[in-house]
Amino acid sequence: MLVNNHKPMSTYETPYGRYYYFMEEPTTVYPSVSTVVHGGGSKKRSTYTTPYAAIGTLVHWRILQRYTNERLDIPRDPIHKMKTSEVYRRIDSSLKQWDKLQMRIKPICVERAVFSKIPPVAGRLDMFCYLDGVRTLLDIKTGKEYPDNPVQISSYVNMLNWSPKQAALVYLDADLERNPEQEGHIKLLNKYDLEVSFGEFKERFVDFDMPDVSEIIKYG
Repeated sequence: MLVNNHKPMSTYETPYGRYYYFMEEPTTVYPSVSTVVHGGGSKKRSTYTTPYAAIGTLVHWRILQRYTNERLDIPRDPIHKMKTSEVYRRIDSSLKQWDKLQMRIKPICVERAVFSKIPPVAGRLDMFCYLDGVRTLLDIKTGKEYPDNPVQISSYVNMLNWSPKQAALVYLDADLERNPEQEGHIKLLNKYDLEVSFGEFKERFVDFDMPDVSEIIKYG
């Protein structure tokens, strides 16, 4: 379900992953999709933000702000251990790759929190839109293509009650070795693809080792 802007969700950023909660219910937490998919839970992990992740967040913000009149939060993650020239090159390349794809997009909503009670998970989608006239959940990726990507996006489609008719993973990889042509590409997933991937997500959720809630909320 889309989260009503009048009842916003906030996050606990913890070494156990990211967890969402409603302000009036801070002890009822929903693990993020990425926390479930990437094996978060009771085992602590590093909270360090890599320079690649920070750049990706900036690229997301630059693109998504074009499709909404709302003021999106400006990313503030520091970018360490990378030359300034390389940071700007990567951002510029990803934006150019997006523009060259020339997608026909009519946004429905941008950067919105979503959640489900069965299974109890939450997250923040990039964009729900019409892509070439088809209701599409669109997710931007600024790194390489991973097998987990369809698993993640299928859970978001489920949180939208399967309203999207398809999902689009848009890859804007600025790494010169992986993507020497610096060309973006789109991977479309139909309903069958998404149902299969969501089956895998549910299996991962069953195996998810949820930490004690008291350990999560102390990071609030």
